[in-house]
Amino acid sequence: MRLVVNADDFGLCNGINEGVIRAFEQGLVRSASLMALGSAFPEAARYLKEHPGLDAGLHLTLTDEKPLTDARALFPGAWDSDRLPGMAKLFALLASSRADIAALEREIAAQMDKIRSAGISISHVDGHQHVHLFLRVFPLCLSLCRAHGISYLRTRITDRPNLRAGAGRLLQYAGLRLFLRAAVAPRTPPDLPALPCTGFLLSGGKMTVRDALDNLDALGTPPAAELILHPGLPGPAEEREYGHWNYAWENDLALACSQELARGLGERGIRPSGFRDLA
Repeated sequence: MRLVVNADDFGLCNGINEGVIRAFEQGLVRSASLMALGSAFPEAARYLKEHPGLDAGLHLTLTDEKPLTDARALFPGAWDSDRLPGMAKLFALLASSRADIAALEREIAAQMDKIRSAGISISHVDGHQHVHLFLRVFPLCLSLCRAHGISYLRTRITDRPNLRAGAGRLLQYAGLRLFLRAAVAPRTPPDLPALPCTGFLLSGGKMTVRDALDNLDALGTPPAAELILHPGLPGPAEEREYGHWNYAWENDLALACSQELARGLGERGIRPSGFRDLA
């Protein structure tokens, strides 16, 4: 089996960039999902261009940050800020059909164009806080993949249940799994590979080596899978900005660089890979 160890949030801020780069240079990360709206996007894009061995994907961002287009135009008459809404508010706006779908499509295209204009080839698409799976957003992401010949869209999330995730996260996971089966899987074209993807329940630095290996063992023997990590080394200012996420970015960095995890993968015949290597 090939395993894409993917680092989300590349470009969010300098500390996240530092962690992703270290996880690639010293660890198992072979792919990173890039935030076009991140404050450290230029540095992340420059690194990706200079290091083609690190795969790049679009980490679609529709929450909290300042968009490339007009935030008010995305939700006409329902939003009055130059920044994007939080996840709960975004979900409510989409569910109540108060989003301008054409404007959303322009914003998504603008994020893709910003990355491509930096000279970076995109191998996959996923979403910050999984916004790419929201019903009115998912069809736009499918069209984006079609338009740019992208073969991998994160649509199949599967973890081994773990009580350390907490009751709230377990409920989120149960709801997500039902939603994926009922609403996403039927709309996913058969020629768009649905890699099993693990790392949702214990995201943000809660996953141990044992957890990661147990999750992978539970997948069986698919040809390929994805492991989501959020490596980083944020400083005090970045902790103030994003500390409410309660992420332990340093733990995911340590996991990505763990020799114990590398040995466990080797013993199982699992090879680290990028999305491009799967073609």
